Amino acid sequence: MNTTTRIIIGANAYASVKYSVDDADGLHIGTIDFLLAGGRSAVNDLAIVAQDYRTKAARYLRMARIADAAALELATP
Repeated sequence: MNTTTRIIIGANAYASVKYSVDDADGLHIGTIDFLLAGGRSAVNDLAIVAQDYRTKAARYLRMARIADAAALELATP
C-alpha cells in the first residue's frame, strides 16, 4: 500500500490520505479523509480511527456469518 497523508486544520482537523492498494481485489486508488478528534497527535488519532474500523469490521463479519447461517437454516428442508 502506498499513501501520501496531509493534515488539514481548520474548524476541524482532518487527515487526508491519498492511497493506492494492489491486492487480491484489484487496484484501488483514491483519497479518504479521516476526521481527527483533536487533543492528541495525528498519529494517535489515526491509530484510534484504525482500531474503531477494525472493531466495526469484526462486528459486521460476525453479523454476516449469522445471516449466512440463518439463510442456510431456511434453505434446509
